[in-house]
Amino acid sequence: MEAYNPVTDQWSRKASLPLSAICWSAVLGDKIYSLGWFVACGATFCAQAGVYEYDPANDTWAKKADMPTTRTCTSAIAVNDRIYVIGGELGGNRIIAVPNVEIYNCNTDKWEQGVDLPNARAFQVASVIDGKIYIIGGVDNWADRNGGWPSVLPTVEVFDTGLSVSPQGRLASKWGEIKGK
Repeated sequence: MEAYNPVTDQWSRKASLPLSAICWSAVLGDKIYSLGWFVACGATFCAQAGVYEYDPANDTWAKKADMPTTRTCTSAIAVNDRIYVIGGELGGNRIIAVPNVEIYNCNTDKWEQGVDLPNARAFQVASVIDGKIYIIGGVDNWADRNGGWPSVLPTVEVFDTGLSVSPQGRLASKWGEIKGK
Protein backbone atom coordinates (compact mmCIF):
# COMPACT_ATOMS: atom_id res chain seq x y z
CA MET A 1 0.00 0.00 0.00
CA GLU A 2 1.12 3.54 -0.65
CA ALA A 3 -0.06 6.90 0.69
CA TYR A 4 0.01 10.22 -1.10
CA ASN A 5 0.75 13.49 0.74
CA PRO A 6 -0.73 16.37 -1.29
CA VAL A 7 1.19 18.98 0.74
CA THR A 8 4.61 17.55 -0.12
CA ASP A 9 3.52 15.91 -3.39
CA GLN A 10 5.24 12.72 -2.20
CA TRP A 11 4.29 9.04 -2.04
CA SER A 12 5.31 6.76 0.85
CA ARG A 13 5.07 3.01 1.41
CA LYS A 14 2.72 1.72 4.10
CA ALA A 15 2.02 -1.72 5.56
CA SER A 16 0.77 -4.10 2.89
CA LEU A 17 -2.61 -5.80 3.10
CA PRO A 18 -1.88 -9.29 4.50
CA LEU A 19 -2.91 -11.01 1.25
CA SER A 20 -2.36 -10.67 -2.45
CA ALA A 21 -5.75 -9.85 -3.96
CA ILE A 22 -7.90 -7.28 -5.71
CA CYS A 23 -10.13 -5.62 -3.08
CA TRP A 24 -12.96 -3.17 -2.61
CA SER A 25 -12.78 -0.63 0.18
CA ALA A 26 -14.59 1.98 2.23
CA VAL A 27 -13.39 4.70 4.58
CA LEU A 28 -15.13 5.17 7.91
CA GLY A 29 -13.80 7.66 10.42
CA ASP A 30 -10.04 7.41 10.42
CA LYS A 31 -9.90 3.77 9.23
CA ILE A 32 -9.89 2.09 5.81
CA TYR A 33 -11.78 -1.18 5.37
CA SER A 34 -10.96 -3.77 2.71
CA LEU A 35 -14.18 -5.75 2.15
CA GLY A 36 -14.28 -8.79 -0.11
CA TRP A 37 -11.77 -9.54 -2.79
CA PHE A 38 -10.90 -12.07 -5.41
CA VAL A 39 -7.86 -14.25 -5.79
CA ALA A 40 -6.62 -16.51 -8.58
CA CYS A 41 -8.00 -20.06 -8.48
CA GLY A 42 -6.51 -21.99 -11.36
CA ALA A 43 -7.89 -20.63 -14.64
CA THR A 44 -10.51 -18.44 -12.93
CA PHE A 45 -10.87 -16.46 -9.70
CA CYS A 46 -12.53 -17.07 -6.35
CA ALA A 47 -14.44 -14.52 -4.31
CA GLN A 48 -13.48 -14.10 -0.66
CA ALA A 49 -15.60 -12.85 2.26
CA GLY A 50 -12.76 -11.43 4.35
CA VAL A 51 -12.59 -7.99 5.92
CA TYR A 52 -9.49 -6.11 7.07
CA GLU A 53 -9.27 -2.75 8.84
CA TYR A 54 -6.30 -0.43 8.23
CA ASP A 55 -5.30 2.03 10.94
CA PRO A 56 -3.14 4.78 9.39
CA ALA A 57 -2.08 6.11 12.80
CA ASN A 58 -0.33 2.79 13.58
CA ASP A 59 0.23 1.65 9.96
CA THR A 60 -1.35 -1.72 10.80
CA TRP A 61 -3.99 -4.08 9.38
CA ALA A 62 -6.40 -6.03 11.62
CA LYS A 63 -8.64 -8.95 10.59
CA LYS A 64 -12.36 -8.30 11.18
CA ALA A 65 -15.54 -10.40 10.94
CA ASP A 66 -16.08 -11.88 7.46
CA MET A 67 -18.99 -10.71 5.31
CA PRO A 68 -22.00 -13.07 5.60
CA THR A 69 -22.13 -13.49 1.81
CA THR A 70 -18.91 -14.39 -0.02
CA ARG A 71 -18.71 -12.06 -3.01
CA THR A 72 -16.60 -9.49 -4.83
CA CYS A 73 -17.15 -6.53 -7.21
CA THR A 74 -19.46 -4.88 -4.68
CA SER A 75 -20.08 -1.31 -3.67
CA ALA A 76 -18.98 -0.47 -0.14
CA ILE A 77 -20.17 2.86 1.21
CA ALA A 78 -19.96 4.39 4.70
CA VAL A 79 -23.04 5.98 6.23
CA ASN A 80 -22.94 7.21 9.82
CA ASP A 81 -21.09 4.46 11.74
CA ARG A 82 -21.93 1.63 9.33
CA ILE A 83 -20.58 0.29 6.04
CA TYR A 84 -23.17 -0.90 3.52
CA VAL A 85 -21.83 -3.63 1.22
CA ILE A 86 -24.14 -3.73 -1.79
CA GLY A 87 -24.57 -6.27 -4.58
CA GLY A 88 -21.56 -7.90 -6.15
CA GLU A 89 -20.78 -11.19 -7.82
CA LEU A 90 -19.98 -14.71 -6.68
CA GLY A 91 -16.86 -15.16 -8.83
CA GLY A 92 -15.75 -18.03 -11.01
CA ASN A 93 -16.07 -18.45 -14.78
CA ARG A 94 -19.33 -16.51 -14.94
CA ILE A 95 -20.48 -13.18 -13.55
CA ILE A 96 -23.33 -14.15 -11.24
CA ALA A 97 -24.63 -10.92 -9.74
CA VAL A 98 -26.36 -10.91 -6.35
CA PRO A 99 -28.86 -8.46 -4.75
CA ASN A 100 -27.44 -8.80 -1.24
CA VAL A 101 -27.08 -5.78 1.04
CA GLU A 102 -25.27 -6.37 4.31
CA ILE A 103 -24.33 -3.76 6.88
CA TYR A 104 -21.13 -3.83 8.91
CA ASN A 105 -21.05 -2.18 12.33
CA CYS A 106 -17.44 -1.13 12.94
CA ASN A 107 -18.08 -0.55 16.65
CA THR A 108 -19.25 -4.13 17.33
CA ASP A 109 -17.45 -5.96 14.46
CA LYS A 110 -20.81 -7.54 13.54
CA TRP A 111 -22.91 -7.80 10.39
CA GLU A 112 -26.64 -7.36 9.92
CA GLN A 113 -28.90 -8.00 6.95
CA GLY A 114 -29.90 -4.89 5.01
CA VAL A 115 -32.74 -4.43 2.53
CA ASP A 116 -31.65 -6.31 -0.59
CA LEU A 117 -31.61 -4.62 -3.99
CA PRO A 118 -34.73 -5.31 -6.08
CA ASN A 119 -32.46 -6.74 -8.79
CA ALA A 120 -29.06 -8.36 -8.63
CA ARG A 121 -26.14 -6.22 -9.80
CA ALA A 122 -22.36 -6.04 -9.67
CA PHE A 123 -19.68 -3.50 -10.67
CA GLN A 124 -22.00 -0.59 -9.76
CA VAL A 125 -20.95 2.77 -8.35
CA ALA A 126 -22.33 4.00 -5.02
CA SER A 127 -22.58 7.44 -3.47
CA VAL A 128 -24.28 8.92 -0.40
CA ILE A 129 -26.08 12.25 -0.38
CA ASP A 130 -28.14 13.43 2.61
CA GLY A 131 -28.30 9.92 4.12
CA LYS A 132 -29.51 8.34 0.88
CA ILE A 133 -27.47 5.70 -0.95
CA TYR A 134 -27.49 5.99 -4.75
CA ILE A 135 -26.50 2.94 -6.80
CA ILE A 136 -25.53 3.81 -10.37
CA GLY A 137 -25.17 1.41 -13.29
CA GLY A 138 -23.45 -1.93 -13.01
CA VAL A 139 -24.29 -5.23 -14.65
CA ASP A 140 -27.22 -7.46 -13.81
CA ASN A 141 -26.69 -10.95 -15.12
CA TRP A 142 -24.06 -13.59 -15.63
CA ALA A 143 -21.85 -14.05 -18.60
CA ASP A 144 -19.31 -16.57 -19.77
CA ARG A 145 -15.92 -14.87 -19.33
CA ASN A 146 -14.79 -16.58 -22.53
CA GLY A 147 -17.04 -14.60 -24.84
CA GLY A 148 -20.39 -13.52 -23.41
CA TRP A 149 -21.02 -10.19 -21.74
CA PRO A 150 -23.46 -9.15 -19.03
CA SER A 151 -26.19 -6.57 -19.59
CA VAL A 152 -25.19 -3.06 -18.52
CA LEU A 153 -27.76 -1.31 -16.32
CA PRO A 154 -28.67 2.27 -17.30
CA THR A 155 -30.47 2.85 -13.97
CA VAL A 156 -30.00 4.66 -10.68
CA GLU A 157 -31.59 3.30 -7.52
CA VAL A 158 -31.89 5.10 -4.19
CA PHE A 159 -32.27 3.87 -0.63
CA ASP A 160 -33.01 6.06 2.39
CA THR A 161 -30.84 4.84 5.28
CA GLY A 162 -33.02 6.63 7.82
CA LEU A 163 -30.72 9.61 8.27
CA SER A 164 -32.96 11.75 6.09
CA VAL A 165 -36.71 11.93 5.65
CA SER A 166 -38.60 11.29 2.43
CA PRO A 167 -40.75 14.09 0.94
CA GLN A 168 -43.84 12.39 2.42
CA GLY A 169 -42.27 12.55 5.90
CA ARG A 170 -41.76 8.76 6.13
CA LEU A 171 -38.56 6.80 6.06
CA ALA A 172 -38.11 4.53 3.06
CA SER A 173 -37.85 0.80 3.69
CA LYS A 174 -37.12 -0.33 0.14
CA TRP A 175 -35.00 0.55 -2.85
CA GLY A 176 -36.58 2.74 -5.50
CA GLU A 177 -35.57 3.40 -9.07
CA ILE A 178 -35.24 7.11 -9.81
CA LYS A 179 -34.15 6.97 -13.42
CA GLY A 180 -34.17 4.26 -15.98
CA LYS A 181 -34.21 3.57 -19.66
